[in-house]
Amino acid sequence: MKLTVEQSFDIACAGAGIRDRFTAEHQFHPKRKWRFDRADTKRKIAVEFHGGVWSSGRHTRGQGFIDDREKMNEAQAMGWRVIELATVEQALDFPRLYAQLTK
Repeated sequence: MKLTVEQSFDIACAGAGIRDRFTAEHQFHPKRKWRFDRADTKRKIAVEFHGGVWSSGRHTRGQGFIDDREKMNEAQAMGWRVIELATVEQALDFPRLYAQLTK
């Protein structure tokens, strides 16, 4: 069975003992219905999973890409650090990135 990016992220974080720091589908904006796939609300570190990279998924098509930029820009203006993951390998490496962000 091939793991998804989300599954790989959850496994990697569980192995690193940080899985409980993340909330799934966290709505971060007071007016828009934007959500992060995972969020450490205490440290304002968010994770976005991008699937369909090779199959012209929503995140890589014109309007979807533009809409994602609006969401990411607003999140950053609100003080969030957002990590965007598109591959299983990136997801498995997330605990290392997280350790750097939380030093």
